[in-house]
Amino acid sequence: VGNTIRTGIRSMTEIKYDDGTLTRIGSRSNITINDRKILINKGYIWGKVNKDLTKGLKIFTSSAVVAIVGTEFFVEVNSDKSTTVTVLEGIIEVTGKKSKIFVVPGTYSRIYENGTISEPENFKTEEVFARYSDVTK
Repeated sequence: VGNTIRTGIRSMTEIKYDDGTLTRIGSRSNITINDRKILINKGYIWGKVNKDLTKGLKIFTSSAVVAIVGTEFFVEVNSDKSTTVTVLEGIIEVTGKKSKIFVVPGTYSRIYENGTISEPENFKTEEVFARYSDVTK
């Protein structure tokens, strides 16, 4: 709790929680862990949370708070300080500085540094898995 994790080029790390929640931190990421709260300073994370067993998980970035209860997802802090939330399974509640939305399976949404949230858009599964291949192997 309170530790910062930094991953290098072509590396990743995995965190398993006692309720079965699994997260993988992608390459070139900088993340701070505080129990069930994760702050992404840079980079991205993949996670899978079992809705029947979970104690929940919250991910914080400079532009959003992502509340996760039972889903599979990616959250990435982009170079422009926006956040991209991609949902593979389940529903994720995303809160920006100005509004809140729900992102559903097969879609992604971007939360800009000023707090504006884009409407969810469909994604191509093969492109998502290619982008995040180091944490999905």
